Amino acid sequence: MTLRRTPGWELRFSELLTTAQRTPFQYGSFDCCLFPGDALFALSGEDLSAAFRGRYRERRGAWDMLKQLAADGPADGPLVARALAGLAQKHGVPSRRPRFERDGDVVIVDAPVRDMEQPAAGVVAGAFVMIPGTVGTVPVPRANIRLAWGID
Repeated sequence: MTLRRTPGWELRFSELLTTAQRTPFQYGSFDCCLFPGDALFALSGEDLSAAFRGRYRERRGAWDMLKQLAADGPADGPLVARALAGLAQKHGVPSRRPRFERDGDVVIVDAPVRDMEQPAAGVVAGAFVMIPGTVGTVPVPRANIRLAWGID
């Protein structure tokens, strides 16, 4: 399956960002793995997060899900990065070279999420990467991007 940006993705992505600005952090519905999945859904109409959306509600469940996803990813690196790399590989979402990211691309940034000592997964939006915060999204400079994946 090759994912593509579908007509109208810009409007859907903008609506997603607007909604996310006021959405409280909640494992299993709005966290650093599902928010990027929501962005890919807005861009392509394909829900790559469907298999685990709503299947966990606490940190431990999120970590268990990340470990399952990481099994398909690289052996080295932070858990969230390995999990997203595995998911991207499974669904044919190509990696992007640093500094070539576009709005809507899924990225890993150096910015701990809540009480985790891990990099965070987020979405490129203009000059920033947006990651889920306690309530709404938090902007992180694009200079903090470590890894990126995206569709055309």
